[in-house]
Amino acid sequence: MSDSNPNKILKGEYRAEVKKPSGASIPLGLFMNEQMQEISAVIFSNTATWGKIRALSQDPNPNIVFNAIRYNPKSVTPYYIRQAKKDYHETLLDGLQIYHNPWAREPLNPSLFRHRDIVQHYYSENEREWIYEVAEGVLMFRDVQTFITEASS
Repeated sequence: MSDSNPNKILKGEYRAEVKKPSGASIPLGLFMNEQMQEISAVIFSNTATWGKIRALSQDPNPNIVFNAIRYNPKSVTPYYIRQAKKDYHETLLDGLQIYHNPWAREPLNPSLFRHRDIVQHYYSENEREWIYEVAEGVLMFRDVQTFITEASS
């Protein structure tokens, strides 16, 4: 699917909860009020998987291929990368996300985690808005494929 309007802005909507198929309610917006003051931040990575281990390894197998989606600030369409292991680069921190709690009793200073491979989400009292620190090319998703060739007879 191509992006016909590169200036298009994606917008979210506020939801207080989501319902599971069983009917159980899961609250959202845990950092929208003072309820979770004991949590300073949530540190999360959906890319800290076996794929990261394979990306950082010295495996010489020429049949390993990485597919990655990286942040593109100029468009709603991210960068798509497909590279062989020998050409692919990823860091240990690539894809790490930190969600700071503005109500935390012991807040974490975002400067402690400032790195081009880390995405941070925090509320700025000075600017009175949420700040999203994200650098161009930050890893959002990656998968790894290993192609198996038939053995010669």
